[in-house]
This record gives sequence, C-alpha cells and structure tokens, in this order.
Amino acid sequence: MDYSSIWRPIRHAIESWPLAVCDGSTVPKEKLLEVDHVRKYYIGESLYPLQSPGYKWYYLNRQTRNEVILFKNFDSKPDVPAKCCPHTSFMKEMVSAPTQPRESIELRALVISSA
Repeated sequence: MDYSSIWRPIRHAIESWPLAVCDGSTVPKEKLLEVDHVRKYYIGESLYPLQSPGYKWYYLNRQTRNEVILFKNFDSKPDVPAKCCPHTSFMKEMVSAPTQPRESIELRALVISSA
C-alpha cells in the first residue's frame, strides 16, 4: 500500500509558509515516532521524525500554481528505502511584509498493488 499526495498553490505564488518535504531515506526508522490521532470520527496513526541534523529538506521557492509537489506519505512495503516523507510548512525569515496567506490544495491517493 502506498499513500501519496499531490500538493500545489491554488491562487498565487507562495511567499510565506511554503511546503517543505524531507528525503525519507535520510530518516532512520529509529528516528520515527509513532503517534495516535484520536478524533471524534477518526482514529489513526502517524509517524513523526525526531529532530536530527542529518535530514535533507527541500522546498520550491515561490512555488506557483503551475508547479506541483508529489510525495509519498507512507509505504507499507518492508524493503523500500523510505517508509515515509516527513513534510511541514515553515516561516521564511526573509519575507517582505505583508504577504498574502497561503492557499493550497492537496489530492491524496491510496494505491494498492500486489507488486
């Protein structure tokens, strides 16, 4: 099972709080903390990376609506180099104020295969 996302802005270039994705192969399994999500209509789990200077993070500077980011949230196969792709948004330090709020859309896909 592969759980992936496609993410992009919907109006203007992202000036503040861009999406950053981590190269999951730089995150060792022992640095992933499994946490429970308990909500009124949903119970699930997520993996959170513990802090480490060895992670490789990437983002698109001023990402436009014509640029998409495709990333794997989780892969259940035992032999893959990256179980997940940690991701977050972050405040850019050198943003000239004021900026428009980030507006984005995300499409999630659950892919089930026998391969």
